[in-house]
Amino acid sequence: MNRLRALLRLLMGTGVLAWLWVRLELASRGRGVSLDETTRRAQRTARRVSRSVGLDVQVSGLPPAGTALLVANHRSYTDILALLACVECTFLAKVEMSRWPLFGALARRLQTVFVDRSCKDSRRAARRRLAELLERGHRVAVFPEGTTTRGPGCLPFQPGMFYTAAACGVPIVPVALHYEHPEDAWVDDDTLLRHFFERFARRSMRLRVVFGPTLAHPDGAALQYQAEAWIAEAVERSERSFRGWEVAKRRRGIRGRSKFLPGGAALPTGSSASGR
Repeated sequence: MNRLRALLRLLMGTGVLAWLWVRLELASRGRGVSLDETTRRAQRTARRVSRSVGLDVQVSGLPPAGTALLVANHRSYTDILALLACVECTFLAKVEMSRWPLFGALARRLQTVFVDRSCKDSRRAARRRLAELLERGHRVAVFPEGTTTRGPGCLPFQPGMFYTAAACGVPIVPVALHYEHPEDAWVDDDTLLRHFFERFARRSMRLRVVFGPTLAHPDGAALQYQAEAWIAEAVERSERSFRGWEVAKRRRGIRGRSKFLPGGAALPTGSSASGR
């Protein structure tokens, strides 16, 4: 039964994404679609997909309304879905994603900046493209760890995008991502389908997304230090609060989704990224 649930969720989620791709393709052949309109459509789709696959995104803090570089730690492919459900943005992503069926096509429609981190020329070109998007007033999300990790904590951040933001005079908004279960992370040589069928066979996958303060500084190294320190502290708090939530849940026999963030903080208005 649980495997059937995962299969149905995979089909529903893929169907919603495929419909978005069809709509964007048709629109591009007519009047064309701006990046702002594309990200708006993608955000609505991300919320529908989150509901259909059982991704329970709990949000704390306020996403940026203006131009910003969103900097987040990285746990899984679902990080992209969760961030997009929270805020209209495009992404900096590894070049391998451009070759994924359907996801790669949608990422290109979002004007995702692809980078081969092993290639110096690719990194340089990605930074130029990132600067172009920021200077045009868009929001871009990046994962400076460069790969996913199960935790606890975060990997050291790569510095390039912080210097780009400083050079463009664009603020950085740190974002901390933490899953209720460490096993929800997609790491090592695990395949996407095996991970999906195992983790989404459950009733829900709970993820906490915490938006931090706007950071501005003319020095990229200072921006990196501030963002890295804030995210590390926020992730550590989330790890502790989820452990506390699990203890309280076992003691009280709580089932189903919470209406409050772990640790007892009430969700702000409209903070369910899936639109619940």
